[in-house]
Amino acid sequence: MKKIQAINKSFKLSAYEFKDLSEQAKNKVFDEYITFWLEVTPYEEMNGNFKKAVDRANQLQTPWFTGSYVYDFCKDEIIEEIELNHYLFDKDGNLLPVTYHTDKNKIVKTTFQFFGNKIEVKPIFKN
Repeated sequence: MKKIQAINKSFKLSAYEFKDLSEQAKNKVFDEYITFWLEVTPYEEMNGNFKKAVDRANQLQTPWFTGSYVYDFCKDEIIEEIELNHYLFDKDGNLLPVTYHTDKNKIVKTTFQFFGNKIEVKPIFKN
């Protein structure tokens, strides 16, 4: 688990990496991630396993199972993308609005968007 603490100490926030979430929270992340992919990606721009999953649902005339096919075909790719982007979640699997500011590929500052206010937080540390 990663913990983030605001510099002004007005609040504490526990943030979790995907691997540390419960199965229920992971399923929520998958569901929201897949729904997002399907809503924003035009068919013409789909490729690889993602396109294969959508094609499979279309072939079987089961569009209501498209998300399940995407999960089956793309699960490892989704996890890889989540980890690559260092996404952090609350305990229920909600994506947290954390921004990493970098310089020469090194994180130099981390901010958290809290009710419209950007709050700088201390460096993230493992617990």
